Amino acid sequence: MLIADDMEDWREGEDPLAPLPFDRRRNERWPLEGSGRAVLLDSEHFGQHRELDLLDYSPGGIGAICSLPIHPGTIVSIDLAAPLHAVERGTVVRCYPCGNGYRVAIRFELRLAA
Repeated sequence: MLIADDMEDWREGEDPLAPLPFDRRRNERWPLEGSGRAVLLDSEHFGQHRELDLLDYSPGGIGAICSLPIHPGTIVSIDLAAPLHAVERGTVVRCYPCGNGYRVAIRFELRLAA
């Protein structure tokens, strides 16, 4: 996985706004204010966290601003600072520079009934 300093190498020759092939928006999005935390679960950065400023929400994922990039494809655990909101697990599908940070899109994992 690439992060922070490696981001320029990863982006070289690629469209910075291109989503991963499995990014499919099927749900309506709603504005969401607040904060959260993404804990990285990849082997290279396991346990590192990134603070998130939330932008929008849908049943399938969230959009947020993060001060450091998170490589698309990274699996994260999301903890939103909202009462009665469960911790979610998801995959970063997009990350590109935006103002003083990075705009990230995280797709939640599907939950299967037992």
